[in-house]
Amino acid sequence: MKKLSIDRIEGEFAICEDGNKKLYEISAKKLPIGLKEGDVIIVQENGNIIFDEEETRIRRQEVKNLLNNILNRR
Repeated sequence: MKKLSIDRIEGEFAICEDGNKKLYEISAKKLPIGLKEGDVIIVQENGNIIFDEEETRIRRQEVKNLLNNILNRR
């Protein structure tokens, strides 16, 4: 099982990144419908890909908090 973040969509491929900054190219057709940059996916041992909604929510909140902290320092 691999947990990956969608870095970007390039044509028919999603460029995804793991926790070690290693990039993976995955056919966008294999992704669940509606996923976008920043979403977190889990690639299961059997090749199935599922959306990790909870991890995506947590990461987006962390980025939002970081941005708020930076903006409030001024």
